[in-house]
Amino acid sequence: MPNIEPVDPVELAAYVDDQLDVSRRIAVEHWLSQNPGAAADVMADLRLRDELRFLRGSDDAQGSAENEALARRLGGRLQRDGFIRRVRPLLAASLLLTIGWFAHGQVGNTTALASSTVPEYVSAALEAHYVTELRAKMHSQVRATEYDPAELLAETEIELPALPAGWAITDVQVYPSEFGASVEVAVNSDDLGAISIFAARPGKYLVAAPVTRRVGATTTAYWQLGDTAYTLVASSAPQDVARAATALFESMH
Repeated sequence: MPNIEPVDPVELAAYVDDQLDVSRRIAVEHWLSQNPGAAADVMADLRLRDELRFLRGSDDAQGSAENEALARRLGGRLQRDGFIRRVRPLLAASLLLTIGWFAHGQVGNTTALASSTVPEYVSAALEAHYVTELRAKMHSQVRATEYDPAELLAETEIELPALPAGWAITDVQVYPSEFGASVEVAVNSDDLGAISIFAARPGKYLVAAPVTRRVGATTTAYWQLGDTAYTLVASSAPQDVARAATALFESMH
């Protein structure tokens, strides 16, 4: 096989996350064989990924002190080695939620839940948040700082909460998801800094008050009103995010 063009970090992340087709995986593996430094990094990521997946699939996880210790050790490696910046955000979010479950982590007023009980739209919100952060760094990407709530509701059937005074919209995007069209609003808030509000229709009717959960370097607060579920993503303290999410939830009643 002839030499190929350098593989960028996004494609390496897709390789670690099993997202490439067979032909492209072969090409990436050929490139890695010629770049031992990158290959060593990828092998470390693959090992960490597999350890986390093993932990998530362990039958006696909750009763095992050994598994709790493994979760804490892997959680530290996730943050220290920059794994969550290299792999696809959806995978990282799922694995971080798993770590939070096994390690019984609880921060501030956050609620510790089993990863299997965390709604899938929360992972979608984290991925959208990550993509929006990438867009914000790219001068070529046009950002929408205003939107028509009535038009958005008519086209997506999603109603967004009214934002508090002092919160300024920096971008609005409609994203595809397994739930159909979803909406993310990036906001610069006076008290929480740069945040995002993600809304999707998960396919069931429910009224549920906000639950706050720390995931990696972010705090998520998620709730549902009727057919629409919402996720607030921020880097602020859990108690501040919980307070903001509760205010948004109550304002929509």
